[in-house]
Amino acid sequence: MDVLRGTPAFIVHSATNDPVRELDRAHVWFWDLDSVPQLDTARRVVLSANERARAERLRSPRLRRRFEARCMLVRHVLGPVVGVSPIISGAPVRGMADKCLAALDVPVTAAGVGGLLGARSAGGILDTWLVDDADAGATVDGVRVRAHPLWMTDEAATLAIVQAALEMT
Repeated sequence: MDVLRGTPAFIVHSATNDPVRELDRAHVWFWDLDSVPQLDTARRVVLSANERARAERLRSPRLRRRFEARCMLVRHVLGPVVGVSPIISGAPVRGMADKCLAALDVPVTAAGVGGLLGARSAGGILDTWLVDDADAGATVDGVRVRAHPLWMTDEAATLAIVQAALEMT
């Protein structure tokens, strides 16, 4: 694939942790899916229920390993999904989330919203969930939860929330 390296429309990456800086160009990662030592086993992400089912349908162990490696590589490149709770102490920070959640029979809690969004490993979208200190006991199955002050009272508080979210990646 060296032909792509000379093409100005593409940036070819050789490692999953290469930074993505130029957003006006396509980024391409090439990976030898048969080379298990290339997989960073310390950072493997659990496959979703749909991915596990799809992998099980593959009859060849080699194709199954390759499929699982591809899923893990994509997750590693894209990074974890960190959610920030819009609910603090059982009330929405802003808007009418409480009415929308009630219509869905979802508890108006940080845990309720986290459960609605669900763990990515189970077909949802979250890897980690940032909740306010007031909701420190909240849990979401399959999701790492961390408590941190979430009121955006000023620029410094907002920056601290962003920093806390980044630390969860």
